[in-house]
Parts: sequence; C-alpha cells; structure tokens
Amino acid sequence: MVFSQSTGNGVFKSLNLPASARIGALGGNLIAIADGDLGLAFFNPALLDSTMDKRLEMSYLNYFSDINLGSAHFAKHFSNIGTASLSLQYLDYGDFTETDASNNNLGDFQVSDVIVNLGFGRQLDSNFTAGVNLKYINSTLADYSSSGIAADFGLHYYKKKSLFSAALLLKNIGTQLGNYTEGNKEKLPFEIQAGFTKKLRHAPFRFGFMLENLQEWDIRRESEKNIVTIDPITEEIIEDNSFVAGDIFMRHLIFNTEVLISKNIIFRLGYNYRRRQELAFEEKSGTVGLSIGASVKVSKFNISYGRSTYHLAGPSNHFTVNTSISDW
Repeated sequence: MVFSQSTGNGVFKSLNLPASARIGALGGNLIAIADGDLGLAFFNPALLDSTMDKRLEMSYLNYFSDINLGSAHFAKHFSNIGTASLSLQYLDYGDFTETDASNNNLGDFQVSDVIVNLGFGRQLDSNFTAGVNLKYINSTLADYSSSGIAADFGLHYYKKKSLFSAALLLKNIGTQLGNYTEGNKEKLPFEIQAGFTKKLRHAPFRFGFMLENLQEWDIRRESEKNIVTIDPITEEIIEDNSFVAGDIFMRHLIFNTEVLISKNIIFRLGYNYRRRQELAFEEKSGTVGLSIGASVKVSKFNISYGRSTYHLAGPSNHFTVNTSISDW
C-alpha cells in the first residue's frame, strides 16, 4: 500500500494527503502562514480569515499509478463572526480486478475515499486566530465500506512587525461510525503538529520549519527499530544513542523555503527527512524527500504546481488553481 510509510496503524489515511500544490511543493506540510491561501486552511482552519472571502480553489493530485485525488474549497467571510469554508475531497484508487480462489475473473471493483469538510476561523485579537474543522469521511472498498467523523483544532499567531508566524494543530480527533468489518474498529490518524515561518524583511525569502507527529517520540517503523550494528572485529553490538536520538528527532521535521520573486511569481522548495529515510534505497537515493514547485498569477487566476518525490519509481504531480469570485 502507498501509505505504508505512515506511523502506526489506522484508518482514513487519505486525511493526511497533501492535496494542495503548495503543500506538496513544500515537503507535505505548511500550517503556519496566513496569506489568503484557502488550500492551507483545509489543513489548519485557524488560517481562515477575511482575505479568503468568496475565494474558490480547486486542486488535482496525480499520486501514483491510477491513484488520483481531486478537491474543491470555497470560503465566505461573515462580518463580526468569522470566516467559514466548505471543502470536498475525492480520492480514486483506480479499478481493481476481483477473482475467486481459483483465479476466475469476477469483474472489476473500485476503491475510493470522500471527505466533506466544514471549517470555521475567527480572529481572537491582533495576533491570534483560532479555527476548527469538522469532517465526514466515507471510504468504499468493493463491497466493504466505512465512515467516520473527525475534527481539527488550530491556533495561529502572527507578528507583523517581525514577519514571524507560528501555529499549533490538533488533527483528526474522531472515530469510525461504521467499520469495514463487524467488530474491527480502527483508530483515526490523530496527530499533533506545530509550525513556524519567518519572512526576511530585506530579501525575498520565507523559511518554514514544520514539526509533525508530536504525539509520539519514536515514529520509526518496527523493522527500523530492530536494526543493530555489529563491530566487525569484536562482533559486539555498537550502541550509538546520539545518532539514534538525532535520527528520531529529524523524522519529525520538514524544512521549506519560498522565494518571492514578485507578487505574481513564487518558487518553492521543501525537504522531508522522514520520507527520505523510509522510502529511499540505500544504493540509490536520488531526490527522494525533496519537493519543488512554483506559482504564477495570470489575470484573475493563481496557478500552482508542486512536484514531490516519494520513490525512485517517479514523482507525484500537484496542480492547484484558485480565484476570487469577487473579481469577476
């Protein structure tokens, strides 16, 4: 499965896919900048504000093989109340062939996930905003199906004078409503995230520092935890706790940078250490873990592209288009 790199077991892993081209280009996470990007607010509702009023955004992700994801978001600001959003995300895993025990073809079946998201964000004071997402998830696997509900709670801080922002996000707090099979209830991919961004005042750079899976210290796979190094001379186990601790810490981090060439052109670069450690081959790592992208504003549209390398088999391509209905 394509989600084998995720920590722990659980259900509805599509909740964590970086559908936005901007997020895809920046290593898979960006929760700490409020600049009118509705795709970011889909993940952190605290980013919803008045600048997103009547903004419409649509994204497409060509993930792997026949797996495709599409999403649409719309926001409306209400004076003295806050900003609300409605989002729909559809993940299609493609067609599969069903066979019996004798390998007789019984036809094709499909696998898909649908997420409906209602978001709300409100300004608390001149520096802080808070927000909440309420999500309904439905997943279909041939004759099996499952549904669930989840919520995200976000807090965002922005200091205009220093061009610094920070965010805290409690993600996917919820439960299954219906199980794939009777008596087999699974957990949702709950996660705690934090993020920080800093824009240089006299240079066109914004640096991001994101932390994921803060609810658990050691997020390595079980197979990685059991790896030991043997001294070739003494044949004793080499213990290097400093390296292990550093590796575990780095797996929580994502680094990204945006180069603001102008108001209409932005280049992006991201690095996901955990993705590289889990998915790259030792013999040939390539650019696994790296991601790039750009956005350009053309007339009334802002068009973004992101390219993420998960595996040597090939990259995933993200496309996003957004516009403000007020401009038409």
